Amino acid sequence: MSLFRRARRLRAGTATAFPAPTPRPRVTLSEQLQEIAAAATAPEDALEPALRAILETSTARAGAICLFDQRHALLRLAAEVGLSDEGCQRLRSVRHGDPTAWDMPLHGLLNRRAYLIESAARNRYVPRLVDPISAVRTVACIPLYAGVAPLGSLVLVAVAPRSFGERDVRSLERPLRELARIIEAVRRRAGADEENPVVPLPRVTSPAVAGELSAVVAERERLQVETAAHLAERTRVREELAGLRAERERLQNALEAAADEQARLATDLQGARRDAERIDALTAALAAAEQERARLAASLEAQAAERTVQTRSEIADRHARAEAERAVSVARAELEVARQAAASGAADAAALLGERHAEVERLVARLTRAEAEAARERDLSRERDRELERVASELRATVSREQR
Repeated sequence: MSLFRRARRLRAGTATAFPAPTPRPRVTLSEQLQEIAAAATAPEDALEPALRAILETSTARAGAICLFDQRHALLRLAAEVGLSDEGCQRLRSVRHGDPTAWDMPLHGLLNRRAYLIESAARNRYVPRLVDPISAVRTVACIPLYAGVAPLGSLVLVAVAPRSFGERDVRSLERPLRELARIIEAVRRRAGADEENPVVPLPRVTSPAVAGELSAVVAERERLQVETAAHLAERTRVREELAGLRAERERLQNALEAAADEQARLATDLQGARRDAERIDALTAALAAAEQERARLAASLEAQAAERTVQTRSEIADRHARAEAERAVSVARAELEVARQAAASGAADAAALLGERHAEVERLVARLTRAEAEAARERDLSRERDRELERVASELRATVSREQR
């Protein structure tokens, strides 16, 4: 976005020390500042009109000019337009380390660097320069110099939808040189502050003496400028040293935090290793339990097959007992027939009866053996049932434990 735009009229009710210069077609900001400086009866009276001209030809809505006090190394608010009460209070007297002031312009002046703060509304280190603060888009702090001597700082505030960019700041270099000349005129008029009063020069009549005095005055001013520059440089070096110390402390704290984090990670790694070992042991136990379950299942299947064989054997025994009972019935029927036949033939009957008795005894003995064998088989079957039930109970208990 371009930094300059068509100049707009001042807001109604705005008081100015001097009337604005008559606009000319395509007049530049540098020319406006020259006209303002020429029209001012006192150099300090040109600061606020110059600031208004800068605001009207830029994307800024508010701004301030702060002058540098070389003796005390602080900035003092000299002119402001559109700032809030808090903004004026934070820029009224800016000293390094003062928590009640906003020292970003002073840092930029001492470090010879322009600061461009984007998204200033969300930056907690930027005070409420204008109301509402949520509308602030960009804040620029531009240092002003006369050669190497620091003069002051220009603070510009852009609100949405406008903003600043580095290109916009660079486009202000020539107009800011005119502003620096105005500030130099203010300082020359003031001569020196309360700590540096102007020493009146003696009245001389000789041109040679007057020339020497002028040279002495020029040399004194040059030495004052160099002294101020040295003081500013010393202040900057002190701030850099303090910054380096703070950075060293920060790095030391970061190193300690990293060591603590490394120890914590080592502890977590040991815990993870123990967990992995425990998981391996549980996996092995689970595999063993699975093998045991498979073994028990195979045993149960074998016992079930054996039970099937036993059941088939019992069925065969029952069939044999039934066959024996049928044979006994047949033998009894035959015995009855033999008894009947014995009545008709005693001799034959006696012989036949003996044979039949022998046959009956044989059959009775066979039946007795069959019944005894059947009783033994029943006892064995009941014993097998009890053993099968016990094994099945153990298998169910084992499976239940494995499932838990």
